[in-house]
Amino acid sequence: MSDDEPFDSGKRNLMCPCGEYLHGETEDELIDLTQAHLKAEHPGHEYTRDQILFMAT
Repeated sequence: MSDDEPFDSGKRNLMCPCGEYLHGETEDELIDLTQAHLKAEHPGHEYTRDQILFMAT
C-alpha cells in the first residue's frame, strides 16, 4: 500500500437509520454504495468517507 492509498480498516457494512442494509466487498465499494443510497433516498444528506466509515462496521 502506498502513502496515497487510504487505509482499509475492514469496515464493509452499514445500517442506514432508514433500515437499509449496505454491504461492500471493499471500503471503497461501501463508500460508493452509501453515497449512491444517500443521493437516491436522502437528498441533501452528504457524508465524507470518514463519516461513513465511523458509522460502518
